[in-house]
Amino acid sequence: MAALTIRKPEIVMLNMTKIYCESCKITGVTTYYEEATASDYPYMTHKCKKAARVTFTGRIYDEEKPMRGAMNIANNNGYQINQIIYRGIKFENCVIVGFKIEDNGINYVTASVTVAVPNIIKFA
Repeated sequence: MAALTIRKPEIVMLNMTKIYCESCKITGVTTYYEEATASDYPYMTHKCKKAARVTFTGRIYDEEKPMRGAMNIANNNGYQINQIIYRGIKFENCVIVGFKIEDNGINYVTASVTVAVPNIIKFA
């Protein structure tokens, strides 16, 4: 039986904002276009691979101005991030497509940031 371990958060840089990432979720879909045939069975005509979505969830900590990271993420929504490295995986030319920032009255801000990854995901 393997022993459970507690790992330290991975630091993820989103332009000028450092997130102490505690979890990451990668999702992706492909859209298929179908046409009906004479025998009522669908026929796949085209497919379109959509950009993968990566959601980084963790903490933003800034001793002097704790909401500065939230401001940077909000202002960069829709803009490109050249490269993100997370646990040995490299995501290039990402675009922030969504975020959720919460200030719970403690000395850090919790954040969940979703980026779209149009390129092939590679090892760093």
